[in-house]
Amino acid sequence: MIFLALFSLTAQEDRLRTQLQKSGHDRRVAIWYVYQENRTDLIKPAAEILLTSDDPADQKAVIAMLEAFGDQMDAALPIWYLYIDKYMTYDREEDLLMRCMDLASKWKEHRLMSALGRMAQHPMRRVRNHAFQSMAAMKND
Repeated sequence: MIFLALFSLTAQEDRLRTQLQKSGHDRRVAIWYVYQENRTDLIKPAAEILLTSDDPADQKAVIAMLEAFGDQMDAALPIWYLYIDKYMTYDREEDLLMRCMDLASKWKEHRLMSALGRMAQHPMRRVRNHAFQSMAAMKND
């Protein structure tokens, strides 16, 4: 009985890892499953999608996963801020950039101040304003 349960868990993990490597709907379902089932063992492969996928829907799903993990994120993926830092570039969707800034200010992640500074020079006014608001909310000189 225990062997069957372990085999089932291993098969499920392999299936999820395979889905994370696919694209489209299958990948987004796997990302959703990672945070719905609190699969901290799969957070890193899911977070890497933020940097490897050009699909804004994939990026949105990963950001939603990071938001959903909330205060557990530091324990589950201590380097989460590096993914956000590398993600925050001018060529990303504005709404997703602002959600990343919200994560930085919500969790008072001062290591993202340089990324927020980059976004303060973004060509779009609302992104720049959001960057300044995020920095002000962190109360970091």
